[in-house]
Amino acid sequence: VGPLLARFGTATLDEVGGCNIGERNTDYHYRGFARMGAIVEGTPTGGYRLYPRNGGLHAANMYCDLPSHTGTENLIMAASLTPGESVIVNAASDPEIADFVALLRKMGAKVEGVGSRHVVITGVDKLRGAEHTVMYDRLDAGLFMMSGAITGGDVLVRGVIAEDIELFEQKLEQMGVIIEHLGDHVARIQGPEVLSPINVTTNYYPGFSTDLQPGITALATVANGDSYIRETVFEDRLGHVKSLRAFGAKLSPEKDRLVIVHGPARLKGERVKALDIRAGAACVLAGLAAEGRTSITNLYQLDRGHTNLVERFAGLGAEIERL
Repeated sequence: VGPLLARFGTATLDEVGGCNIGERNTDYHYRGFARMGAIVEGTPTGGYRLYPRNGGLHAANMYCDLPSHTGTENLIMAASLTPGESVIVNAASDPEIADFVALLRKMGAKVEGVGSRHVVITGVDKLRGAEHTVMYDRLDAGLFMMSGAITGGDVLVRGVIAEDIELFEQKLEQMGVIIEHLGDHVARIQGPEVLSPINVTTNYYPGFSTDLQPGITALATVANGDSYIRETVFEDRLGHVKSLRAFGAKLSPEKDRLVIVHGPARLKGERVKALDIRAGAACVLAGLAAEGRTSITNLYQLDRGHTNLVERFAGLGAEIERL
């Protein structure tokens, strides 16, 4: 929406999609656009139509009630082609935003403060073409690191940027996982014979990523003792609990989005559905650790977040096929 609004002056989004993991407010986007001079109207299909007031967009000071990842990127894009100096307060600081801004800078954008909660954008007249290699996916790397951990395996994972997943690695090490960085973003992961229980509370970056919570919950099901997992970002990001129970795991959802995981469970293969990307990843991990055959349906969700999943797990020695 941001680039469309900045370039063409109007944008219409018929509907808003994404994983069904709770309330995902788009207010952070549209309040910012409104501060920049856009009129925001709802559409009958649940989407939005945006167009500028007389005089077009202008620079503005904007504030995110919560540090929205995509909201920050959207506002940066809109402000990059809007005259004047715009400020985003309480901006998200995820590594992907810094990587994205690196591309924008190559294209001629003027953006400062990325990686902090205070981002300043000075609008330019136009952007130019550029070449950029997208950073490694820390969430994809996290899945394969956890696969080595939950199976007691010894795997090499390429694409691990240690400084981007520092807290995640510390939690794995607390569970007994050995992580060795070999250079060139390659990490060796050695899973222990028995995983130790863990306490995890999700938060906005640089906190523990909500996207890695379902996976580490799967690890906790086979850990030797009770683990405490608290989700603070998305109120409905606990759909994987039902799936993990189907494998034989013992989980007790408590109030305030706390889940107590009673390990170790003896997981058994089951037929489950990937409810969203990360819940599907949790099912994959449970299936790797379970006795017998596991079938996962609704692979569309897994495909959205993990390319060539079957081929890569097969390369690590998993017995896995796509039907």
